[in-house]
Amino acid sequence: MCSRKAMDKRTDRLKRVRVEGRGLLDSVFSWSIEDVLSKDLYKDQVEKIPDSFTSTAHYMKAFIVPLQEETHADLLSRAESLAGAPTYRILRVRKSKDHKPPKDLFYEISMEQTSGGNVPWVGDLIALTNMKLKGVDDLRETQQTYPVAFVHAVKGVYCFTASILSSKPIEDEEELNNGKHFAVHLTNLTTNLRIWRSLHLELEGRNLNVIKKVLQNNFNDGGNCTICSSSKNSDAASACSRDLLQSFNLNSSQEAAVLSCIDTARCCHQYTVKVVQGPPGTGKTKTLGCLLHSLLRIKCRTLTCAPTNIAVLEAAARVVRTVSDVVGYETYGMGDIIVFGNRERMKIDGSDHNDLLHVYLDNRVEELEKCIDPSIGWKHTLHSLISLLEESEAQNHLYLQDNIGDENLSTCERLVWKRFSFSRKDLESCIVTLYTHLPTALISLEVMKIMTRALDLMRSLENLMLSLSAAEEGLEQILEEKEDEERKLHYRIKLRNEKRECLDTLLLLSQKFQLPKFTDKNTIEKICLSNACLYFCTVSTSAKLHAIRMAPLHCLVIDEAAQLKECESTIPLQLSGLHHAILIGDEQQLPATVNSQILGEAEFGRSLVERLVKLGCKSHLLNIQYRMHPSISLFPNTEFYGRQVLDGPNVKETGYSRRFLQGDMFDSYSFINIADGKEEFAGQQSFKNSVEAAAVADIVRRLIEGSI
Repeated sequence: MCSRKAMDKRTDRLKRVRVEGRGLLDSVFSWSIEDVLSKDLYKDQVEKIPDSFTSTAHYMKAFIVPLQEETHADLLSRAESLAGAPTYRILRVRKSKDHKPPKDLFYEISMEQTSGGNVPWVGDLIALTNMKLKGVDDLRETQQTYPVAFVHAVKGVYCFTASILSSKPIEDEEELNNGKHFAVHLTNLTTNLRIWRSLHLELEGRNLNVIKKVLQNNFNDGGNCTICSSSKNSDAASACSRDLLQSFNLNSSQEAAVLSCIDTARCCHQYTVKVVQGPPGTGKTKTLGCLLHSLLRIKCRTLTCAPTNIAVLEAAARVVRTVSDVVGYETYGMGDIIVFGNRERMKIDGSDHNDLLHVYLDNRVEELEKCIDPSIGWKHTLHSLISLLEESEAQNHLYLQDNIGDENLSTCERLVWKRFSFSRKDLESCIVTLYTHLPTALISLEVMKIMTRALDLMRSLENLMLSLSAAEEGLEQILEEKEDEERKLHYRIKLRNEKRECLDTLLLLSQKFQLPKFTDKNTIEKICLSNACLYFCTVSTSAKLHAIRMAPLHCLVIDEAAQLKECESTIPLQLSGLHHAILIGDEQQLPATVNSQILGEAEFGRSLVERLVKLGCKSHLLNIQYRMHPSISLFPNTEFYGRQVLDGPNVKETGYSRRFLQGDMFDSYSFINIADGKEEFAGQQSFKNSVEAAAVADIVRRLIEGSI
């Protein structure tokens, strides 16, 4: 039996703050300024990443040192552009409750913005200094006294508090509390820390079955499952797949790619990887939308990733636009789709993405939380309306059977009307929220139809009440204007019948639908994630899914896969339960950006798509392009695609050939060398080249003028 002292120690360990990817962070903390500024720090340690691997351990290890070098090169690049880096004034520093030397040097630091705009993000690396840094020399001077630190958590907006992990002890905390010290943004380590965890197999629920299929040239694209082929349902499934595609008007290569992916996704017996190559203008986005729509229809739990938020939102938007066509009921079915990620970085609240608010996880949780509110939530408003209608029905019965006075009935009706109108609005809000945000696994189409019927009846009943009620004067005045008692009785019977139908529908709804066991935001999020079908996020953000207990995902789709470093793709490829990976991209286009010159020949920027194609993996080529005039498409088609890509009929039309810029310089292709341009740090994680931007702006201006 454990002693109390031993149990206390164990509890203390469990309470310690966990910093993901600590191994990489410790490497960063170990670098001196001289190390950071040395372009050759890892030169003798970096080895070329091979084309094939003997084991998963060999595979993962091949990326570790290159990842350290790329992290170092990124920091060096930022250090050389410190003048424009976001800077924050330090107001107070104190040890946090998690401060446990010699390694866990956690501090709480209060700051306010002075330049650079944004509040620090979790994952930022900052330098604590006694001046606003203008260059590398300033950083070299301050590093003798003050450390760099990792932002672990942030609270607040303008004046905010951050939990930081410092690279070394802050000896004189009081000195930093004088308002004359600063925190300078250096870089953000979030993605690289997630990659580090992936390479070290530190992700929860890791699954290496798909990764094992890409180590050598014996990978499986899912075309030879004997069990699926011999199944009695095989032909029926293929026919069903073709039926799903009829409304999308795909060309033969697009249809072949989608059908192959759907047939593979139906298989539960193999682990496979497929590659779909989409040269520019061949309808890659349309094909992706069709594929995801089809996977949604067959209820295949699928994660769709891309390197950037822009690509993720574009893919999600295309699917969202088709969902209402699936069942034909407004926003029903949106609950099967989830987009998640950093709200600020995704800019999900902007006008360009209003249609995605229905599927954005944080917004979904906020909306569903209202449905468990004790005063305006689902249970309260539904029961209130049922009780109200039952009470009103009893009053009508007394009037019709026992002839109670009009004056008494009018008073009752006036009170019922006010209460009904108030409760109806709350219940209507709950109903729309529930059928919009709940996955279809939790709210059936039958229940949805009952809900919409209830909405129609409540609105009709309210309109009838309005027609029988003269604002503040109530029913009494209207009834006195009736010519005879029969007319009066007719209105009463009609009102009673509509109330009865509305009451019966609400009672049926209370029997057919039970609200999931939502207790707080965490349970709402968990239930939504566990029951959805399509998930959208960046490749980096998919690391969060490893920590969530949910039903396994069956299929992974990576869009823009050729623009993704292979080591980063290992994050979603390890998701629990994953059987199939579909990589959509074009290895002939530009690869991922790599900051390190050392890694240029080490293949660190190479994508998984490029390596698989090099090993002989057969890809589905989308072979008709609809964007470029034949005189433009000829060059890339000849140089990169072996003339396998055909020109669509639209680009061959006479009206497709237009010329806006005059001069020999502007032909089908113009290669312009901007010799005087220089890249400069533009804040957060971007760079700018003002000279190139000016040249582009001038060309665009001339294009606009020429097209008018």
